[in-house]
Amino acid sequence: MYSQVLVDPRDYDLQRIIWRNSSEEEIGHYQLKTITYGTASVLFLATRCIIQLANENSKQFPKASEVIRRDFYVDDLQTGADDLTEAMQLQGEITAILKQAGFDLRKWCPNSSALLESVTETDDSNHRFNISSKGINTLGLIWNHIEDTLCFSTNVKIDNSFTKRSVLATISSIFYPLGLLGPIIMQCKLFMQQLWLQNLEWDDKLPENLLNKWSDICKKIPFIEQIKIPRLVSVLEKY
Repeated sequence: MYSQVLVDPRDYDLQRIIWRNSSEEEIGHYQLKTITYGTASVLFLATRCIIQLANENSKQFPKASEVIRRDFYVDDLQTGADDLTEAMQLQGEITAILKQAGFDLRKWCPNSSALLESVTETDDSNHRFNISSKGINTLGLIWNHIEDTLCFSTNVKIDNSFTKRSVLATISSIFYPLGLLGPIIMQCKLFMQQLWLQNLEWDDKLPENLLNKWSDICKKIPFIEQIKIPRLVSVLEKY
């Protein structure tokens, strides 16, 4: 994504690199002409280019432009439509808009096999499609595109060397941005509260009674992976 965004020529010298492979060679001078990963402004500039594309195409493709402005997170697009026809139209328009600036969308993963076949047939760049029966990582959440459900992953190790620091690290590793695991995580946070009341230092090993209690909690945490939340929650109003 970043390699498609040019910087102003007046700023080339701000991205000057001097380099040589050995002390016997003359020093070479290079200027990076595209925005560079790691610089403070790179995220804003790349995102701003996408928004500019949407603004320039808002009259011709109003719906697609709105989606581009609203549903992108850096270079990841998450959006949807009410029916297959609308979804196929959106996919084509969004692809056309972004391709104007070299932003070539790929790795499509729809929850409709018909839409995937449509994308495959019209795609001419041999893009790899990110399809897995276990689901895909979608901004930290696991989305099972076949069942159209949101799932969770955990990686908890149980040992006898738990400390207050490692307990907090374990709790923090459970990612639940929508708050869907709140009732479960609350138990973990209440346990963390007990550690504070014990006046334990960060690297003190847990007393046996607390270690056993935390081990029991850790044994139950992997069951989170069995939870499946329907992605689509629709409320129909009755008049």
